[in-house]
Amino acid sequence: MSALPKIQTEWKGKGQDPWRTPLLGFYIQDHYHKPDIVVDITPFAQDKEELLRCFGSQFYKEGSLEEMTPIARPDFLPFVEARSREMGRWIGVEFGEGFLLDRPLSIKDLDLLV
Repeated sequence: MSALPKIQTEWKGKGQDPWRTPLLGFYIQDHYHKPDIVVDITPFAQDKEELLRCFGSQFYKEGSLEEMTPIARPDFLPFVEARSREMGRWIGVEFGEGFLLDRPLSIKDLDLLV
């Protein structure tokens, strides 16, 4: 809705101009999709794991009587790491994050891809 001129929004008391994102990427979650783009997250893989662990109450705990959900299974966190490793293999790095794009990626110079 940010691109609709009739939708009035404010930030810190000032009106905002309509704005359209140049590219929209969708994080690949549980189900496999071949990514349109993969970003090297190797330097941040440990940070990603630590951030996920901040939501530990949502994940599997042995002996818990909570309902089993897709993320409350013993294999969820190892799966997240394995998915990152799988995405990384696509681009020749240890860890990657894959995204689906809402339209083809547009660049002005092929040198930007290397």
